[in-house]
Amino acid sequence: MANYLNKSEYSDLQQAISEDSAKIIFSRTFARQFYLRVKAGSIANETGESALAQKLLVILTLTISVLLILANLALVIERFGWLGIFAAPIIGIFWTILIGFTTEMGSTKTTLIAMVLSLIAGYLLPFSYGLPLIAFGLSVVFFRAGHILAHHFMYKLLSRSYDAYNNLYEQIEIERSN
Repeated sequence: MANYLNKSEYSDLQQAISEDSAKIIFSRTFARQFYLRVKAGSIANETGESALAQKLLVILTLTISVLLILANLALVIERFGWLGIFAAPIIGIFWTILIGFTTEMGSTKTTLIAMVLSLIAGYLLPFSYGLPLIAFGLSVVFFRAGHILAHHFMYKLLSRSYDAYNNLYEQIEIERSN
């Protein structure tokens, strides 16, 4: 956890961040929860900055992810009948495990590679298999992208707003390279 910084120390931190000699460290899950749970008006009142667009983008990305996995499950059940009824819970469990392991890890590059691979595999496989695979892959990609976006938006907010830092300093760490 980061220590409390006064405004002067925070200005030094901002300078160090701009020189790439310091980083603010926090989890992607924390950033996601921040944008999902904290009202945009509360963020604006505390920091003086509107976060409505960022909040809506994170919510939209995560909602698309859930809709895509639901579409995947519906496609599997519709296309494979009784076999789909047995496969759907397995797919749901696999999706839950996969996103659970990749939420904190995974960069933008690996997310894009996963999306491209799922699109290629979906194109090459027969339509009955390809479409559910594409929906599954895109669902994972959108879920990870929601976390990456939330982390990016929160990093920018924390690195430019003392008030945001002051309210959240107990949840973050500062890493300095010397």
